[in-house]
Amino acid sequence: MKISKKDLKKIILLEVKNVTQEMAEDIEKVYRDDPSQKDKEMKKMFEKLIDQLDKLDGSIDYLASVFTGEDPASISGRQAFLGKFATAPKSAKQKQE
Repeated sequence: MKISKKDLKKIILLEVKNVTQEMAEDIEKVYRDDPSQKDKEMKKMFEKLIDQLDKLDGSIDYLASVFTGEDPASISGRQAFLGKFATAPKSAKQKQE
């Protein structure tokens, strides 16, 4: 299955929108229910957001593997080791050029 860059962007934006919408609902609930628990609940919500972003990162690694043909675990490992300096390996076609 081919996914265009435009479709990939839509998928990612939809995931981010869903996570932020859940957070907004949770924040609203905290303020309504018990303002004295606000800090504790906010910490829980940020932890939940971080967890969701980690899952999104994993999903992006799988989508990237579709485009590169590389193993998603390899992509994730390279990113964990090199951070923002990680780059995709050159494909056979790129190496020939």
